[in-house]
Amino acid sequence: MFKVNLFNILFAYRTSKQSTTKISPFYLTYGREAKLPIDDLTQNEEQLSDRINKLVNELPHDRESTRQRIDQQQAKQKLHHDQQIKRHRSFQIGDKVLLYKAEKAKQWSGKLDEKWKGPYYIHAFTKTLLRSERMESPNNRLIDLLTQDLQLELPFENGDLIPPYDEAAPFDEQFKNAYAALRRSIQLKERLNSLINAYYIGKLLNSLETKAQQFRYKQKLTNHYTRMSENVFDIFEPSTN
Repeated sequence: MFKVNLFNILFAYRTSKQSTTKISPFYLTYGREAKLPIDDLTQNEEQLSDRINKLVNELPHDRESTRQRIDQQQAKQKLHHDQQIKRHRSFQIGDKVLLYKAEKAKQWSGKLDEKWKGPYYIHAFTKTLLRSERMESPNNRLIDLLTQDLQLELPFENGDLIPPYDEAAPFDEQFKNAYAALRRSIQLKERLNSLINAYYIGKLLNSLETKAQQFRYKQKLTNHYTRMSENVFDIFEPSTN
């Protein structure tokens, strides 16, 4: 039944004056009001010159006026919405938060994409922003919260993590497989697997004896993956130095 009446519903909507624009969508599209079945088609016949004048001179002006009214109404709606928001909000260490993707604010493409990253846990404050710091103890409250979060998403008995490589394989092969697993899990947006794979890359880098060896393998990673792997490893196995 809905499919049968869909076109009638759309026609009724498009030929009705909108409360915001005060003009019907049909007029803004075609430069004239729609002819309805109850209208007398022999009356008010428009001359060709009048029609051209309306399309060239009047219609652009009406469209611009409509755009301005829409902008004004959107500004009013935003003001009303913002007045309902509690702007002064305090955060505490260990709070779970989302990070807004500021780069998405002025992008028209991908408007249905997620606008937030996370969730993350707050575990350090600075004067102007929240940031991550190296954990002082593996029993830190943040680790406990992360563990709780993992258990909520993976409600089964925890066991040993399975590395994304054969531990008996040569180091180069282990590193190559771990890096491939990390890239694959990030591309698939598998947050937990990305965390595990980043941890193992950090573990492999930490197992190297010299800074020169570490530098050589870090050159095979992007800067983003390098920082991610080091930070995840430092969180779960903080330095004792």
